[in-house]
Amino acid sequence: MLANPADKLTKKLKLVKSKAQRQEDVKAMTRDQRDLFLDTAKSTEPDFYTQFLFLFLSGVRLGESLGGEWDDLALIESRAHIARTVDDKTGEVGPPKGNRSARWT
Repeated sequence: MLANPADKLTKKLKLVKSKAQRQEDVKAMTRDQRDLFLDTAKSTEPDFYTQFLFLFLSGVRLGESLGGEWDDLALIESRAHIARTVDDKTGEVGPPKGNRSARWT
């Protein structure tokens, strides 16, 4: 057999959501929700507060943030070099996801 006869069947039967529908399900926090989250993190998880703040302010992915090293920070310019990411399933370090490769943010 050269091809799976059930291939794309779930899409044809509309058993899975389209990419647009999946993106519609993702909702960003409101400013009030963000502020409450950061205030709560600051008081209950102070060791992680800076990480959460960096994620909110920079917009980088969690894995990209976890892949950062001190040499990646340009504190005077308030920039970070996103050069690697940590895979959340394997813990392996690799290049950033997608076509964006290494970049400054």
